Amino acid sequence: MKSDNNYRPGWFITGSPTVIIGAALLFLSVFLAGIPQAIAQEERASEFVRKASPMELPPGAIEISKEEYRSLKASGNWMPLSPSRDRRAQVKAARQDRKDMATIQAYARKNGLRFTDLVPVDPQEDDLTTVPTEDGNFFHTVTLHGRVETQVVTMGQRWFLRTVASSIREFPRKGNQIKLYEALYQGLPERWRASLDLPDPERARGFSAARLLALNQSLAEPSVAAAIIQDLARVDPPPPPPGFLTDCYLETGAGAGLDRDQGCFELPDPGGIVANHNWVLKPFITCIKAQANRGTCTGFANVSAIEILVGKTHQARVNLSEQAYYNRARTKWDNPANFGDGHTSEIGFREMEKEGFLLYFEDQWNYNPSSNRTAQESTQTYQHSCDGYSETCSDTVHQSQLACVTLFGTMLCGYFVPEKNPGNEGYRI
Repeated sequence: MKSDNNYRPGWFITGSPTVIIGAALLFLSVFLAGIPQAIAQEERASEFVRKASPMELPPGAIEISKEEYRSLKASGNWMPLSPSRDRRAQVKAARQDRKDMATIQAYARKNGLRFTDLVPVDPQEDDLTTVPTEDGNFFHTVTLHGRVETQVVTMGQRWFLRTVASSIREFPRKGNQIKLYEALYQGLPERWRASLDLPDPERARGFSAARLLALNQSLAEPSVAAAIIQDLARVDPPPPPPGFLTDCYLETGAGAGLDRDQGCFELPDPGGIVANHNWVLKPFITCIKAQANRGTCTGFANVSAIEILVGKTHQARVNLSEQAYYNRARTKWDNPANFGDGHTSEIGFREMEKEGFLLYFEDQWNYNPSSNRTAQESTQTYQHSCDGYSETCSDTVHQSQLACVTLFGTMLCGYFVPEKNPGNEGYRI
């Protein structure tokens, strides 16, 4: 078995024949009249619709039955293929940009900061290490270990706006503050809890948001924080487990290794951080990953954080699926759309916890690096996302399966993810 699947750290007709026949005919006429209306409603929802004869599936699509379609719709796991939906997503994103900018500007004014102190400017046009992508981000060329040149996707201003503004809104809320306090409390030795006279987290849950914020700020005071850090730094962390960062296939659910590449060396650099420094969570970090040609960095960051917490809580080295996490984030949690890389970490954590999403293992849905992927901003589409990849995929940011169903002579298309986790394996937060 692949470990705990319930991890939490930290929905008669009676009467004469004439009457019955008349009622049946009336029902049938109403039903038949309703068919075009139902299809029209689907068209107004702007799903991909084909009425040509014979009808052909669009490239990459599979055909599903009416029963499968209805089940997917009922479960909420059907995402219509919809140009108008994508346009609405663009409008919504632009509106969110303005809202985020206003939030950041207000915060900057209140705290005597400049806007650029919080949101960095985009790279200069003469920066030879960066190339703008069609979806508002950047290809950035870096050299690893001074000898291996590789290209990664880094995020543009929209991502920074969303991330910073979301943090400004979320940080002072009571739910966030109590989680921060619980993490701080649990991470402190008993002697520090006693010397600082810290309340038990259960009692702290009854505090107001303002009182919790003040309590957390007291622990972050430079004099207090420095003393705690200095004290904890004297305690050596437990030794790394067997295979630590050297045999990544020992991790439970390691998969095909597509979430790593040749530029991310598994042996620590003798002059690097891992080889020369200790920290409390060091024994629990998992193998180095690579997002490759996609802007999935926040997905990798969140999944890595969950893997670390699994290691600390369950003493298990696991490799969880970035492909599954990022798919859920971009179809459910954070501005669902088919185009445009990017995802906000805190939104993902919050929505994952709210949904109770069970994050399964890498070998159940291996990461797709999409090494040949290109983008076209004018049509809001990707090309070649699935080259060399044999698992569920499509030319979208979320890479769900494209599927179509024929209803009353009309083909409707959309996206879904086939069952990947029938055994309910994995971890929740």
